[in-house]
Amino acid sequence: MFRFTIRDVLWLTVVVGLVVGWWLDKRALTMAQTNVRTLTKLVEAQEGLIENTKKTAREHVLLLQSQIESLQKASPEPRITYKGGTDPPDFEHFFREGDKDAVYGMLGALQFYPQAERLRHVMAVLSVAERSEFQDDFTLCMIAAESLKRCGDGVEPIIRPALADSRAGVRRTAAAYYGGWRMYCPEAKESLLAAYSREDDVIAKKYLKTALYELGVRGE
Repeated sequence: MFRFTIRDVLWLTVVVGLVVGWWLDKRALTMAQTNVRTLTKLVEAQEGLIENTKKTAREHVLLLQSQIESLQKASPEPRITYKGGTDPPDFEHFFREGDKDAVYGMLGALQFYPQAERLRHVMAVLSVAERSEFQDDFTLCMIAAESLKRCGDGVEPIIRPALADSRAGVRRTAAAYYGGWRMYCPEAKESLLAAYSREDDVIAKKYLKTALYELGVRGE
């Protein structure tokens, strides 16, 4: 009759231990791989959502630009009725008091005026997003930044100090000028780094991060 010895029991214990250890290790590895695949899918879904949002914003901006250009071709020198007269257009008045359509129109029209006129209204454009009714209007913020971008040379040095402005709407539009439209501006690198380190507005911080990424700065 076959009988187990102590040695057989010990060997059997070792074999069982090895098999159980291998099984637990393989199970943990399988679970880790499953988690990685799940997280990868979530990240891809979020990236897709972000890209779709950007695409929608770009399409909206392009549509507005085409409408503005059509209006400008029909009437090269816009005459817009406002409190106080019609000649010349009072950009400051519309950016301060105009409704949404009027503000959008003036942001598009500004680029067609002489450089001195455009530079004179940079701070007014930056301040549009600070108005209470526009503080959550991120599309308007991007259009304001696009308007500044189209104003050409001489605008950037005026915008750079606005990164440290006390008003969140002004900082957000200034950050969108650099990051929303991916402006490559090495001379503003130090200002962008300083602004990113102290910024507490989530949207402005996102634009600043994009701007720094364009300059080769990788970080948090």
